[in-house]
Amino acid sequence: MVEMVAQQMLNGQATDDTQDQVFFTGVWSDAYPAILVRDPILPDSAKIQLLYLMQAGRTNPYGANPLPSVGKTARDLGKSPTTVVRDRAIIRMARWATQCRRVRDAQGRMRGLVWSLHSEPASLAETTSLDSEYMGLLEQAAAGHFDRIARRVAKLVLAAIDHDIGEGRDPLAAITPMEQRLEAMETIRTGHGRCFAGYFGDKQDSNCESGIANTDKRISNPETCESGGQGPISNFEISGTGLISNLETYDWPIDPAHAPEFETGKHRSSSSIEITTTTNREKQKSPHHFSFVHSVDDSGGSSNTPHMDSSPVHSVDTSLPPLDWPQTVDDNRKRLVQRMLQHHLPDRPGDHQEVINALAAKLADKDAPIRNLGNYVTKLCKLARAGELCPVEPPCPPERPRPPDKKLNISNLRGEIGSLLRLIEATRHTGRGNVQALEAQLARRREELRELEQAKH
Repeated sequence: MVEMVAQQMLNGQATDDTQDQVFFTGVWSDAYPAILVRDPILPDSAKIQLLYLMQAGRTNPYGANPLPSVGKTARDLGKSPTTVVRDRAIIRMARWATQCRRVRDAQGRMRGLVWSLHSEPASLAETTSLDSEYMGLLEQAAAGHFDRIARRVAKLVLAAIDHDIGEGRDPLAAITPMEQRLEAMETIRTGHGRCFAGYFGDKQDSNCESGIANTDKRISNPETCESGGQGPISNFEISGTGLISNLETYDWPIDPAHAPEFETGKHRSSSSIEITTTTNREKQKSPHHFSFVHSVDDSGGSSNTPHMDSSPVHSVDTSLPPLDWPQTVDDNRKRLVQRMLQHHLPDRPGDHQEVINALAAKLADKDAPIRNLGNYVTKLCKLARAGELCPVEPPCPPERPRPPDKKLNISNLRGEIGSLLRLIEATRHTGRGNVQALEAQLARRREELRELEQAKH
């Protein structure tokens, strides 16, 4: 090492001043969030990968860093690529990381994703404002489009959202970091309650979903990604950085020898083949109603781990027509409002559209904007159940832009040309101003007039 540093000094540019060099022979020590070790939502492999990603992010602590590829992460951590992808999806669902933006070039080619890592899980309001596909990812995972461990994480996070709705709280309401930390510490101590993104019920039921931490060791016979079995396919595929996003193809290079394979119908697809998804994308844009479906997991859990309450899990009911949503409501809020409708009006699906129409009318009122979406939707649901909700016309689609009036454009151009001619004459007479610039502007206006007159005939 000493010889290498000395050779680098000799190969460098010579200067009059001497420059000493120093290198470190010890072991670098990195800080990490202490609550991460105690987080009961994340499996152990996801915790290790999150520490790995945080370590990679310290290369440039005040800027962006390249996200380690799935192949490199799998080799460094000794995991399969499929497990790396699953754990990154879990980290995203638990809100330790947020997908902020999808970047494409001018030709529409995928260039990558912008991600943000957090020292503690972000709030639902912060995540949904940055990650436009977050709620869709949770519902896909909870419906069985991932392996068993990822499904448990999704159901715990959705249980926290449903618990807030059931308690009459707005899931998007701001929560102070101190309150969130104290609540998490109490949940870790007692084994039930809310812990950041997830909620653990206080009922110890053998048929309930068990806790997440250390489930890799307890599951004996699942066809998980770790064991090489093929899990159900999702429309949230692997993206340019190896994390989960809504893409039809793999846009990032991966070692074919370690490429994960997925079942798509009768064919097996790898990372170099376009993936055909199993979910209708039009339904993703306009989700259907939810119906109650009880899901029972056959895996057991130890009695000293938190258990999730055996409440029903919402799934999409395609027998009902899709709801007509205003364009000002994004996908995350559509899904949150639907969960509120299913909780407050489960036996009155006919009133769901009336509530949405009233919500659209309120959103269109710029003078009195909605400050608390959850409370306002709850109020509308109560009025609908009492029969006191006044019917409102459904939101009208935006008008198509009218084609430009060629006659009006020609008249305007002729007026501009006349004004420019008078301005040029006055500038030459006074000798003040840039005549050449005015003449160039006049030439452009005459060319535009000529093109419009030719198109007219």
